Amino acid sequence: MAHQHLHLSRDEPVTDRHRPQKGLQPYKPDDPKGFGTGLRQNFDRMLKDVEALNIGGFDNRRLIKITLRKGEMMPQLEAIRGVEIVSQEDREVILAFADSQGVSEFEARLTTLAKDGKVTREQLFFAIQDFDHWRPEDRLGPALKVEGTPNLDKFILDVELWPLEGTVHRQQMLKMFEAWNIENGIEILDRLNQPSLILTKVRLDKAQAEKLLSYRDVRIVDLPPRQGLSTEILLTDIQTLPTPSALDSRAGSITVLDSGLNTNHPALRDLVGEAAGFLAPNRDSDDNPNNGHGTFVSGLAVYGDVESCLRSGSFVPNLRLFSGKVFNNDDADQTSFVEKAVDDAVKYFNAQ
Repeated sequence: MAHQHLHLSRDEPVTDRHRPQKGLQPYKPDDPKGFGTGLRQNFDRMLKDVEALNIGGFDNRRLIKITLRKGEMMPQLEAIRGVEIVSQEDREVILAFADSQGVSEFEARLTTLAKDGKVTREQLFFAIQDFDHWRPEDRLGPALKVEGTPNLDKFILDVELWPLEGTVHRQQMLKMFEAWNIENGIEILDRLNQPSLILTKVRLDKAQAEKLLSYRDVRIVDLPPRQGLSTEILLTDIQTLPTPSALDSRAGSITVLDSGLNTNHPALRDLVGEAAGFLAPNRDSDDNPNNGHGTFVSGLAVYGDVESCLRSGSFVPNLRLFSGKVFNNDDADQTSFVEKAVDDAVKYFNAQ
């Protein structure tokens, strides 16, 4: 049975790290010596800034922000000994860890380029526009940029660390970061450690948040996710809703992972297979009656265009409904990650 009202799309990666842009020739400066001199000066300035402004880290490597020239493909920076790519933030910005050997290698090659105008793997350096470091403002997540820190004595922030590939380094980074939090009086509420995503949820004050934004191993800091959709857009009295049609015995099922479900809602109660909660400690499955976001989304999932159903006075369900509560939507003090709750919910409903 087809369900045309559900549109799912795949999230594509930002860029292919090794695919060149068609029709663009690699950049070559008119004055390679002058280019090398300028790049070496930028590199030296960056190192001073890193030493002065960055704190913490599970090892002594420098975190280097490399800006590529527009249209340049990602250079093979791993060819420089002691350099490890950490992240490609967008099409032009690369973050890399460099140990003392990597820094010395950069310095030596840039010095040779400035002196002779030639160097081994010169195109690797010609692709670079600037060296910089990952600043506190770079670590601000979208919500934190717009809203700023909450005007509270203590508040909760979600902290993403760098997605290191090596398991040992990843464990070391998380262990050192948690020790740093304890040392600075920051309360750790939850953590998520996966190969591509490392998160820590913390409770702290404004001064501690400022320190956090300068910690080397922090990629992004942001306010916890929340939604603002209200069921006030539906002004129909719930008691006047028409009785839904019986569900076809051959109907498929859908699981909505949201803020829970009002299982007694007249348009949904006969469709519910199970409602479960995945937020510690109480793991209740109920939606907040004052907002009802999960219930609202569940209605969209099983009926599609709810407004049309209201106009026609006919509610014909397409799917059996399962609900997993993975976040609170009443501005409560949620101390566990949505990502972890989603992971638990998917495993539970798949197994059941």
